[in-house]
Amino acid sequence: MDTQPVNALSQLLGNMSVQDLVTALKDTQIQNQALKNEIRALRTAPIPIEAVSGPPSAAPVSSPVPTESTNSILNEASGQASILETKESKDKFKIAARRMIITSHVWWEKKNIFGTGQASAQRELDAALALYLQGSAAVANVEKIVKMRLVLQLYISLAPQYHVFVGGTIPGSYHKLEKIMKDAAKDIRPTIINRIKSYAAKICEGIAPYDHFQPDFDRYTDPLCRQLVGYEAGKEGVAHLCPCLYEPGKRVGGDTLFRSPATLKILICVLWGGSALRTKKFQTKTTYGGLWEVKEVTPAAIAFAAIALRFLLSGDPSFSSERGANSKINYFSDFEFYVSIIEKKLAKGSKSMLATQKLYNDEVFPNFRHAKSAAPNLQANLKENSEEEEILRGLDEVEAEVYSDEADFTAFADAVDLQVDTQTAPASIVTEDIVEATPVPLAMPRVTATKGKGGRKKANTSKEAPARRSARGQGLEAPSNIDQPPPAEGMRRRGRGRKQTDSDTPATTLPTRSTKSGARSGTKGGARAVTIPEVIEGENDDEEASENDNDDGNGNGNGNGEGNSSEDEEEEEEDYEYAH
Repeated sequence: MDTQPVNALSQLLGNMSVQDLVTALKDTQIQNQALKNEIRALRTAPIPIEAVSGPPSAAPVSSPVPTESTNSILNEASGQASILETKESKDKFKIAARRMIITSHVWWEKKNIFGTGQASAQRELDAALALYLQGSAAVANVEKIVKMRLVLQLYISLAPQYHVFVGGTIPGSYHKLEKIMKDAAKDIRPTIINRIKSYAAKICEGIAPYDHFQPDFDRYTDPLCRQLVGYEAGKEGVAHLCPCLYEPGKRVGGDTLFRSPATLKILICVLWGGSALRTKKFQTKTTYGGLWEVKEVTPAAIAFAAIALRFLLSGDPSFSSERGANSKINYFSDFEFYVSIIEKKLAKGSKSMLATQKLYNDEVFPNFRHAKSAAPNLQANLKENSEEEEILRGLDEVEAEVYSDEADFTAFADAVDLQVDTQTAPASIVTEDIVEATPVPLAMPRVTATKGKGGRKKANTSKEAPARRSARGQGLEAPSNIDQPPPAEGMRRRGRGRKQTDSDTPATTLPTRSTKSGARSGTKGGARAVTIPEVIEGENDDEEASENDNDDGNGNGNGNGEGNSSEDEEEEEEDYEYAH
């Protein structure tokens, strides 16, 4: 065997540097790709009709008559190319392009999604997801996942007969389709934003005053708008999860994120027209929602409404994929960041996000409720969330919930050029000083019966039992190690109709949670207790029930806190007998 060529190749490789080898491999890959493109073009190109020539000495003869098979191939190729030129096809392409702004990506045309086959896109997506699940959170890999998903959504948005133009099966055809759809998306986006701006005061009703949306009002310098958008005093940058995205009047947490009524109104305004904000009547024939055939909410739709709301409050003169001229908010990055949060929570089966999705479907798409998947009731199961959801109960734990999987979210934040270190939760609004209380041993809750109207007994759950009653019923001594000040003149126990005198044993004061995480209220050393109402609905049901014990059943209380003493004593006796 002649080993001379092998030795020569070994010597050549030995003299090459690593950089030379990498360059040679890249050149080989480029050549292979070029050959594949040529083979694909030859397979899909129409069969040419070649002239038949005789011997060199013979005179040229005319071309033969094309056969039936040749005519069919030519007609099919020319017929497919002519589909792009019909008005009906162009209208369908424009509808798909405009629908994708709301349902897929507000700036989808910047992703270069044309020219990839459907099967190829699915394979690349599967491979990228496999690497992602294995821990490869490279920026390029995350970007490929986003792009391949958009490619597949493009195929879904178009009828099957148009798929050959998307993947470039017919050489040069996808460039024509790409231009038609990109132009349609660029033309409709300013129209959508102008419609939202026209109804900004109605959309932000309850969040910002009406005069904040007058032409001469500067929202960028307004303290309220800056706080809603995410600016915080003493901090640089702007928070990505800002107060305007949460449900007003509720605590800031994972179960209230993206539940602002303003985001719901934005989608209603865009899809069903500004009149739907007033009449609640959704026309499906002449509105964008009907023409584009949008029937359910998507993560991209919620994210679009979120960045549109921030734009309304930011004071930026124009809405673009670049940073805001005044606010410096990167709307493009925030949009993809919001989509990633929603998709990840839905993938984990988050009850709060499923409830949020159901809320949008019920409010924005009431005419298509039969087409939506079932989700938990919005208010029913908020107290029964998983352990992951319970972690979000504090005001300062929003970021911990969003970045619960640091590998996933940090990578995505890097991919979309987010400053993760500036992502902060909005500050708490309540800033009252709280006097710390001495810890008090809590008595076990018990159920008592009280006599209501008509002589019927009703159950009453109490969180605490007064020390005097415990000592009387069970022979227990009231705690003597608690330094309690004497009650003030006229002070009475909540939920009872008689005054408390100096001779009565003072009821144990329970610490009450405030809206600040970890804050407590109580008394110590004669200091007056400060009670802050709980923001979470349903937490103080027992206290509210006790305050309404003096009500006459029709919403009319006696107002002075004094009731019938004999009835109170009778109720106390029944309480004692029922409990023991």
